[in-house]
Amino acid sequence: MKNKFTLMEPEGPLPEPEGAAEPEPEKKRKGKETSSRRISVIIPVYNNLDGTRHCVESVLTSLDKNSCEATVTVINDGSTEEGICEYLQEITAIGCMVLHNRKNLGFVKTVNRGLQNTHPQDDVVLLNSDTEVNEDWLDRLQWCAYYEENIGTVTPFSNNAESCSFPSVFHDNTLPASTSAATVDAMFSQIHGYDPIDLPSSVGFCMFIKRDCLDAVGEFDAWTYGKGYGEENDFSLRAVQIGWRDVLCPNVFVFHEGGASFGSEQKKERIERATRTINAKYPDYAENVRRYAENDPAKDIRLKVMLGLLRSSDKPVILHLTHGLGGGSDKHVFDLIDFIGDQAFGIIAYPSEPDACILVLDGRKQTLTLRFSRERQRELVRFLASLRVGRVHAHHGWSVPDWMSTTLLKRLGVPYDITVHDFFYINGNPHLIDENGYFCPDKETRDDLCATDQYPVPGNLPVEFFRERIARLFKKADRVLIPSQYARDLIGEYFPDANYILADHHDRELAGCYPSVVVRPAFRDEKMRITVLGNLGACAARRFIEGNVPFSVNFRPREHPEMRNHAKNLASGNVYAVLPLRYFLRRRLLERVYANAAHRRQERTR
Repeated sequence: MKNKFTLMEPEGPLPEPEGAAEPEPEKKRKGKETSSRRISVIIPVYNNLDGTRHCVESVLTSLDKNSCEATVTVINDGSTEEGICEYLQEITAIGCMVLHNRKNLGFVKTVNRGLQNTHPQDDVVLLNSDTEVNEDWLDRLQWCAYYEENIGTVTPFSNNAESCSFPSVFHDNTLPASTSAATVDAMFSQIHGYDPIDLPSSVGFCMFIKRDCLDAVGEFDAWTYGKGYGEENDFSLRAVQIGWRDVLCPNVFVFHEGGASFGSEQKKERIERATRTINAKYPDYAENVRRYAENDPAKDIRLKVMLGLLRSSDKPVILHLTHGLGGGSDKHVFDLIDFIGDQAFGIIAYPSEPDACILVLDGRKQTLTLRFSRERQRELVRFLASLRVGRVHAHHGWSVPDWMSTTLLKRLGVPYDITVHDFFYINGNPHLIDENGYFCPDKETRDDLCATDQYPVPGNLPVEFFRERIARLFKKADRVLIPSQYARDLIGEYFPDANYILADHHDRELAGCYPSVVVRPAFRDEKMRITVLGNLGACAARRFIEGNVPFSVNFRPREHPEMRNHAKNLASGNVYAVLPLRYFLRRRLLERVYANAAHRRQERTR
């Protein structure tokens, strides 16, 4: 049966992709082996009852799993949401200290109030109320803080934490394939052999501050940063100025929902204002952030955790083969990975010069990449098998070498699907146009006319041999997904032995269904217009209009001057529809347009 498959198991030790660094052996800690300091966890709260409950309960549940002594202080910053005060009253009975601001002071002043209420010997963790912690997170943060004496602040990894984000740095991330925060943190907890990583500054969603650093730097700057954003950067940079370090903890992950305290517009304004202030006070900060992003010193850790999640999850893993050249095909791949992101992991493979394969583990963000040269293609197969790749989805074959397509599919030995994006598979010419840009409708002369300098047959093969390879590829595919009946009929003439499935691209589901076409009677002498949204080429629009619309049209596309100039050669009557091109091309819509045009002709003859 086509839907059953067996995954080839790797033999021997797993290969390492090129560029992946091995961690050094576990080093002896340069600072104290342990710290006897108690930790004060401070959680400022403003509304968001559900998030607050989840955060506080995750902290309280974790306390018994940590060897360090800890206290929890929750500060209500004038919340107005119903139920917050009642919930905070409940947690006082189980050991939490709860403080109430008489009015909303903002995050910075609320944090300072919390700092003032801590014991003068305690280390401090500032924790946002939209976070989730797990297991012995405090022990691991404290271990990192005392790894070296000059470490002042520690930030863990998170899904939403700028320079500390996982899997994609400097991005807000969803958890891969709906993996739980506990599972991700458990995978991070297994990371060994890495020193703490120096950061441009700490990130305030979860910030461990060593007591000696706090005493030296002082409180947060409420005067400058008002109700929030930028205050933790300022604290960190003040600490750096007097010799402390801000570091990323290599083995802790804390989930962060993000944006719970402020609306998106308000957040944007606060961030922009804070950025201007930080850059004015600390002129080197922006360059330090740029260098950190360029060097990406935490990439190896993120890679190891992501690979661990892929290997240990029970979610399917799908490999997407594409050209990696951008455009609609790559966007379709990214959107598809997002669309099924809660059901499966998506890995992307595309060719790279010179003769190598790039694997992308984090979709459109492309910050987690691995490289395999052609000489290591067998190791690539073993590596993909170790990740439990159970299905391949082949997309556009332009510039994709045989060893990355048919050979890889054969060696992986798993089912595969193919999505047809254009007419490339017929003769290598994606649009079936001649050197003048005209569509070639005649099958007998099509191959000769389409063999242009711009679109030679891939591999300079005889076109018949090229199609024989494609025919074998199509025949063995579980499904050949194709977006229109016209394309199905045309490609089917060349490759009849395939399981074709008509399927819209899923971006329609992502954006919601297009609005229904509203057809109204045309008035006498009324001009109608067609407006087609999108990046339109001559072959995609002009030739279609010329060859298929049975009445005069003044086609006025956007973005392409050549199209506008050619429209002058068309008659002045207009038809109007504001729709993406591929929807406009649907026969059902055309039939309605034709009917409307016929109604207009009848009006004129009366």
